[in-house]
Amino acid sequence: MKKTIMALVLGLLFWAGAALAAEEKLSLMLDWFPNVDHLPIYVAREKGFFAENHIRVDIISPSETSDALKLAASGHTDLAVSYQPQTLMAADQGLAVKVIAPLVATPDHPALSGRQGHSNPQGPVR
Repeated sequence: MKKTIMALVLGLLFWAGAALAAEEKLSLMLDWFPNVDHLPIYVAREKGFFAENHIRVDIISPSETSDALKLAASGHTDLAVSYQPQTLMAADQGLAVKVIAPLVATPDHPALSGRQGHSNPQGPVR
């Protein structure tokens, strides 16, 4: 989790261009309402990782799940969270998108079910 948070912070710094002297304001549009997939963003904000790097991140929820990529590509929001398939399809359709960091490095459904590595009650898949 800490690696994911640091990757996000480093990605934001890379995107911002360099070390920042004044507070940089960035808008980050989520792919939907806040949920467990967005946890690294909220943890980074709560722990002050953005503030330490002079970044104020405004977190926005979209009206539609497809809005985030379109608004980022058109310059109406600075960064967007999106699912990998949507990002690939948008790039294939010519939308100017750039991936800077994953929020979730592994699927979260095994962790949420508490049965990571198990496909059935009899035991782990080998």
